[in-house]
Amino acid sequence: MSIKLAKKFNGEIISADSRQVYKGLDIGTDKIPISPATHRRRRAAAKSSTPSNDGVSYQGVRHYLIDVASPKQTFTVAKWKKTAKQAVQEIVRKNKLPIIVGGTGFYIEALAYDLNFPEVKPNQALRKKLKKLPAEKLYQRLQKLDPKRAEDIDKNNPVRLIRAIEIAAALGKVPGLSHSSHQTLSQSKGPYNPLILGLKKPDKVLRQRINLRVEKRAHKIISEIKTLRKQNLSYKRLISFGLEYKYYSLYLLGKLTKKQAIEESKTATWRFARRQKTFFKRLPVIWVGNNRHAEAKIKDFLRQTRANPPLP
Repeated sequence: MSIKLAKKFNGEIISADSRQVYKGLDIGTDKIPISPATHRRRRAAAKSSTPSNDGVSYQGVRHYLIDVASPKQTFTVAKWKKTAKQAVQEIVRKNKLPIIVGGTGFYIEALAYDLNFPEVKPNQALRKKLKKLPAEKLYQRLQKLDPKRAEDIDKNNPVRLIRAIEIAAALGKVPGLSHSSHQTLSQSKGPYNPLILGLKKPDKVLRQRINLRVEKRAHKIISEIKTLRKQNLSYKRLISFGLEYKYYSLYLLGKLTKKQAIEESKTATWRFARRQKTFFKRLPVIWVGNNRHAEAKIKDFLRQTRANPPLP
């Protein structure tokens, strides 16, 4: 859908997906195909002092923030926001329309409303203690420290929970929007005037599609995990990525049968989709059902924006 809209409105796409930034996490993130030539160019750029962020082209549309980090490293929301802002500037410089696409709501919120992320250095002593706790206990601790952040975090992801606790312990809370109403959000001051569209499908249809997708690509993701393991990516790191990466890693470790891993992946993905829906209630999202609806909303938005340009 985003590619069709980008072609129609002369746009370029910025991926707002916390997993598509990582090289090698392709099948499990529904990443666009990347050519061998692009991989070679990026490997060369990575060795220079100024790594490339020129994006990758797919179906004639340039995409940014895809394959920009090693899965062994942590690519934070602060890094994503900084790089995404650079991409927005580059797209606007070419007189094109920036289209931010993805399901990581916190990334979209951070960019659209210019959230600040004070640098909080890793607290190794605290991390050592927290790593001994199960995800359930970590989530309970975060709820006490910062209930607002606990509302939209993946409560089964120990890595994110530990980092959120670390930040909350240092700052008193995790940075983010505290507003609850769409009216207040839409009036929030930021560098952009965003139109936020959401693609809505009935729950029954969405769940059927999730189940079908999980079953269809199970073999390919298992194969992808084996390839990542050959590149010395640990099972611990793979499990931290959640969803299918977690459950198929547990299958390869012998802790789940393949059937159990598939069923757990279906359940976890459905829960993740529900959390996304809950998160986006805090943003002024306009829900659309198809391309025609999206095109109409974008046309109206651009017409109004051009008629009432922002003050310099």
